[in-house]
Amino acid sequence: MVGFPAPLVHDRDFFAMKIINAHLGNGSSSQLFQVLREQKGLVYDVSTHCPTRFDRSHLLIHCTTDRDLQLQVKELILHETDRLRDILLDNAALELAKSKLLGHYALAKQTTAQLAHINGWYHTLQLPPDFDFQFVKQIEQTTAQQIQAVAQKYLATYAVSIVG
Repeated sequence: MVGFPAPLVHDRDFFAMKIINAHLGNGSSSQLFQVLREQKGLVYDVSTHCPTRFDRSHLLIHCTTDRDLQLQVKELILHETDRLRDILLDNAALELAKSKLLGHYALAKQTTAQLAHINGWYHTLQLPPDFDFQFVKQIEQTTAQQIQAVAQKYLATYAVSIVG
């Protein structure tokens, strides 16, 4: 696991970090899945998690691999996060990440129970009643430059945990 600090939900950087999370590890079309599994064949699985929190949060990258490949996998993960800091995300990758993020967001609100849960969570986080609409609007308006600035701010320091 490689963990990075992430902004709290009330921070303007929150939305860009959600897109970074989707880009890096949201499904089989994600950057890390494509590089680590499809191109290099180094991991069994890879995923990312960036929870919505009132206080500081984290971006966690988790993967399963052979013990002999751990260092190589860690270096490739860091290479991909470095790329986000150094190079603007191209428009196709940005739009794919936004689309996946908003699609998953919509799917998480299909039932009354899911809506009650998310609205209760937003209330607990002291978010405004229209945060649901603000979230979609902010994701749609986030630029590649904002993604890069947030990557530069948050993806420079990390912690690694290897369980063997």
